[in-house]
This record gives sequence, structure tokens and C-alpha cells, in this order.
Amino acid sequence: MKKLITLLCILLNFSFAFGQSNINLIVPNLKDQKIDSMKAFDYSQLEMLNLNMQDTINMRFKKNNIDCYVIRFHIGKSVFNKQLWLDTGHITVKAHLLRTNLVVDTVLNSPIYYQVQQFQNEYFAVQKKSDSTAINQFLLRSFEQFKDNPFSITVGIYYLLHNINSKENLRLLKEKTDPQGQKFKYYITYTNLYDRLNTLLQLEKVDLNNFKFTNTENKKSSINLKSADYTIINFWFLNNRSSMQQHQTIKQYVEKLKAKNVQLVGLSIDQTPEDWNKYLTVSGITWPNYLEPSKNLLSDFLMIDNFPSYIVLNKEGKLLGTYFSFLDVMNYFKIE
Repeated sequence: MKKLITLLCILLNFSFAFGQSNINLIVPNLKDQKIDSMKAFDYSQLEMLNLNMQDTINMRFKKNNIDCYVIRFHIGKSVFNKQLWLDTGHITVKAHLLRTNLVVDTVLNSPIYYQVQQFQNEYFAVQKKSDSTAINQFLLRSFEQFKDNPFSITVGIYYLLHNINSKENLRLLKEKTDPQGQKFKYYITYTNLYDRLNTLLQLEKVDLNNFKFTNTENKKSSINLKSADYTIINFWFLNNRSSMQQHQTIKQYVEKLKAKNVQLVGLSIDQTPEDWNKYLTVSGITWPNYLEPSKNLLSDFLMIDNFPSYIVLNKEGKLLGTYFSFLDVMNYFKIE
């Protein structure tokens, strides 16, 4: 009898160790929808599941912590995603399809789902007030609320991006991230917060002599900061709609920048020189543009992970600011 009990305990522990999250996704009449295929995966894409097209779908993930999951479905050539923050254990998600959106009706046994929903609603409300102090206070309180699970990383990234040019405010965030240590190092966006936060707090100057780029003539080149009082470096890449839209805005300000002795340089992370060159020609982009190499990337050194991004440097390479909108750069230079 003891041997049987021991065996049952071993099997039970084995089950918990290798199947911590059992998620039932219930979507009535799913078979009748015009969906070609469905997948589910954790946000870090360590576990990828192909889903059967049935009204109740069982998904088992080897998770022992709160995580973000993505339900992806394909309709023709279009791809649609739905993100869900869920606890571990046995979770039930009741949902329905509304055109191309998976609408969640009820989530059972997963408080984190509703906590994240509440956070998003409150964050949207506080943003509408455009009160930077209130936004910071809300985000720091929320980080403290979620500090024991990886959703705190998302909150921290919001705070970091909102305060990217204020080391004083970033130090307040670091006071909260330091006690976490490397607890969430496994999570895919870990470096986007913790490593970038450390980089921003430590970085004062950028020595561009340490970096080489490829110009439109396929030759190695460098960026000379001494040729202007200030330099704006625009990080972008092809197929990034926001980058291309802002290029059209930039065209209106090129001459105004030159009048203030500010040089503008584009820096693409693309690895397709032919497509990149063609785009520059077709789009009528006249300011200097370069491609980053395959290694020793300036974008990696600066932990650039938002596109487009703009950094402003003076002649000595001092980092004066980081922006995500070209019009914000123009506000910095007081150019209308």
C-alpha cells in the first residue's frame, strides 16, 4: 500500500512539474468560423501549440508562474493575435469571435487577468489627463502591486519610456527593480527594462568612433559629429509603418534643421541593402542614411527597441535626449 501511495505521489508531482498550466479555451461555434488555423504560445515563444478547431480547446503549458499567452489565428493571409495574462493552474477562458477579434467574456481561476484589465483601464484614464506627475505616481504604485510577477516588467517599461530623459525619475524605478534581482530574467522582455534602465542611468556620452556603418554606395562610413552643432540619429527599418510615416513629416523640416546647424542622419537596422536603397530613392529621402552592420550595432549599445527612435547628440557625443516622435525632437529645438 505504501508503495502505491508513493507511486501516486511521484506521478502527481511529475504532472505538476511538467504541466503547471491547464487552460480551457471555450469558443462556441468555433468550427463554423472561417478560420484557417489557430496557435497558442507563451509570450516568450518557448512553447508553441497547434490548436484543433473545436468549441473547447485544452492547452497545457509547462509554467509555474504567471505568464502572458497569445492566441493567434489565421484568416486567409491575415494574422490576428489576442494576449491573455493568466495565472497557473486550471484556467477556463470563455470567449467569442467578433469579426476578427477574440472577445473574452469570462475568465475563471485567474485573478491576474482582471487585475491587468483594471490596470489598463486606469492607465488609459490617467493618460488622458496629461499629468506627468500623476502618470508616474500611478505607474510606480502599479509596479509595486505587480512586483511578484512578470507583468511588473510591462509596467516598468511604460514608466521607463515615459521618463526616458529623466535620470532622477529613472532612479526611482531602479529602487523598485533592484530588490527583484534576476527573478524574471527568463522573461523575454527582461532586458528591455532592467538592462536598458541600467544603460540609461550610466550612459553620458556616445563615442561614434567605435561604430561603422554602410552608406548608400555600399562603403563603410562613420558619422561625424563635428560637422554640426547637434546631430539627430533616426533609428528605423523598412516595413515599420510609423517610421515611413514620420519620414514624410521629416521632409518638411530638413531645411529648418540646417538653418539651426543641426544634422539629421538616418540609421536603418535592415539587412537588405537593395530594398533599403530602393526605398530611399523612391521616397525622395535626401538626408544621409546608413545601414547598421550585422555586429557591433549602435542600436544594441543604446538598447534601442522602439522604432522609430531619435537620439540627440552634441558635438562631444553627449546624449541630450531620446524621442519616439520627430515632432517631439522639433519641440526640443523649438522649431515650428
